[in-house]
Amino acid sequence: METPPLVKISDFNRLAVLDAVKIRPVRAERNGRYFEVFNSDHVEKILAEFESGELSLPVRDFMAALARVKNRIFESERQYGAAYGNANR
Repeated sequence: METPPLVKISDFNRLAVLDAVKIRPVRAERNGRYFEVFNSDHVEKILAEFESGELSLPVRDFMAALARVKNRIFESERQYGAAYGNANR
């Protein structure tokens, strides 16, 4: 069985959209920036709808997703000692 291609996303708003529609990442990475890695098959359609303006989400769900993404990023910074995206610090 072939593994689906993966896509790395670091854009805050895109991460929040994927969280709001309950698409979970395969893993998270940090190499100076915070990334979440997704199966591209799961995210391409949703992100295309987001970019074109066709995607419709309740504002409350999107705001909650923004808060969850922010918490994951800040927790990653605390855990790995990154300061403002600078992994050398």
